[in-house]
Amino acid sequence: MSSLRWQPPCNPDGGKEAYHMNKGELEGKYEKAKGNVKEEAGEVTEDRDLEAEGAAERGEGHAQEKLGEARRKAGEAVETMGEKIRDE
Repeated sequence: MSSLRWQPPCNPDGGKEAYHMNKGELEGKYEKAKGNVKEEAGEVTEDRDLEAEGAAERGEGHAQEKLGEARRKAGEAVETMGEKIRDE
């Protein structure tokens, strides 16, 4: 039996500070994963409609994830700017 341990998500920017996904990023990742599963199932079963549906969901999930990421980064920038103003 392997010894798996939960690890917090790593910061995609490479920093060591905590990284928290927002709802849009999380839902986008879910849609991407769901799309990948459908796409693979379509390939295995040779169901081109299911494969296309999965590819579309994967694309929608990617867009949703990127929009969520942009919102998070914009919010972080506003917070940083507020902190700098407050510290002056």
